[in-house]
Amino acid sequence: MFGRFLPSGGMDVQLSPVAWGAWIGLLVTMLNMLPIGQLDGGHVAYALLGRKADYLAYTTIAICVLLGILIPQNYTLLFLPLMALVFGPRHPAPLNDISRLGGRHIALAIVGLCVFVLLFMPAPLMIVTP
Repeated sequence: MFGRFLPSGGMDVQLSPVAWGAWIGLLVTMLNMLPIGQLDGGHVAYALLGRKADYLAYTTIAICVLLGILIPQNYTLLFLPLMALVFGPRHPAPLNDISRLGGRHIALAIVGLCVFVLLFMPAPLMIVTP
C-alpha cells in the first residue's frame, strides 16, 4: 500500500483488488456480527441474554445513528439502522428454549463479541471532498 497526500490534508491509500475484497469481507462480517434480530450477532445475543437481547438491539441501533450523525461525511452507519428497522430488530423466540448455555458456549459467545469489537469500523467509508 502506497499513500500520497490529498489536497484536503488527508492520506489517500491505494488498495489492490485483493485488499479491497478483504476489506469488504471484513465489513460484511462486522455488519453480520451486530446484535440485531436475525444477524449472527443477534443469535449470539439472544442465546446469552434471552428476551433482554431486544434492549441490546435497540441500543445498537441508537449507537449507530449517533455515530452516523457525529462522524462527518459518514452516512454508512445511518443505512444500517434503517435496514434493521425494516427487517425487524427483535429476535424470534425459539421453539425449544429449555437448555441453558454451558461454560464452553459462553466462552464462544465472548470470542464472537471480541471478533465484533476487533472488526468494528466507526467510519467504514469516508467521502473526502477536495
